[in-house]
Amino acid sequence: MAEMAIVWAVRKHENEMRLKEAEIERHKRFAEDCGAVYWDVKWLCREKVSTGYLYVSEEKAITWKVKIEEIITLDELKDRREKEQTYIPNWRMQCLTGLENGEPHETSPTWIKIKEFIRLQNPISPRIMKKWKNKKPINSDYVRRGVYILDKDWE
Repeated sequence: MAEMAIVWAVRKHENEMRLKEAEIERHKRFAEDCGAVYWDVKWLCREKVSTGYLYVSEEKAITWKVKIEEIITLDELKDRREKEQTYIPNWRMQCLTGLENGEPHETSPTWIKIKEFIRLQNPISPRIMKKWKNKKPINSDYVRRGVYILDKDWE
């Protein structure tokens, strides 16, 4: 039976802080050094999955696979902050605390703890992926928010 996975979009921004938030290689190194890294997203993720795929806007393709340890809410992470602090990079703290340089910053409702990043050998078009719920293709050349998919274990 096929497993459920999630694919979501990442993109780099011109703003320096946003660039750090979206930089995959930086998160990969952090996870390698610390054992895992939290990646926050602005949408609510209700399903628990162990595999994710990253759609990179600049590449117009899914180019990364990630191994997910867990997906938790903002409140759950706040409750466990002392224990989980090691896995939260400083460039993501404003999305947890709601403050950036003393100014209000939008918090993120979902936090994905990633333990491994794998660069895919060949980029994947979202069009070949099928949605989990209705088994229909994503039917788009891009992905915005998280989409649950049937995992074909792409490498």
